[in-house]
Amino acid sequence: MSKQYGIARLYQALRLADTAVLIMAVGEAPNFNTRVSLEQLPWRIFPPQFGLFFDTPEIQLPALRPFAVSAVFPYPKDVADLTIVDAAGRHKVAILSAFPFPAAEREKHLQGQKEFIAYQQIGVANCMIAPEDAMVPMIYTKAFGPASYAEC
Repeated sequence: MSKQYGIARLYQALRLADTAVLIMAVGEAPNFNTRVSLEQLPWRIFPPQFGLFFDTPEIQLPALRPFAVSAVFPYPKDVADLTIVDAAGRHKVAILSAFPFPAAEREKHLQGQKEFIAYQQIGVANCMIAPEDAMVPMIYTKAFGPASYAEC
């Protein structure tokens, strides 16, 4: 197998604990059977540096294949960024303290303003209350709303 530096489109790093980081890389591998890995480089420097590697067997299956790899490494807690070396050079990546979930933040913000709809099951005396944007089976018909949960 031939091991060489690879290239990724996106790198992210997340601090999991005081002394550990999760590094993620997303991109495309040049061959279908290329193994992609993130590894700590063996250089004795502080802070440690990391590399993205493509490991390709002798018999290659040429086809672009998307990849998303991640790995957890020990890393000093007082350093705010890390360096990843790949075929394109060195990349400084900021270490995030939490996953960026913009959809979750938006949902939390709208939680107090969420509206609901009361549904009645067709042909049966059965009711259900669901969020306004929820998918509801076709055996229900809208009876009341949108309004607050208490009003429904």
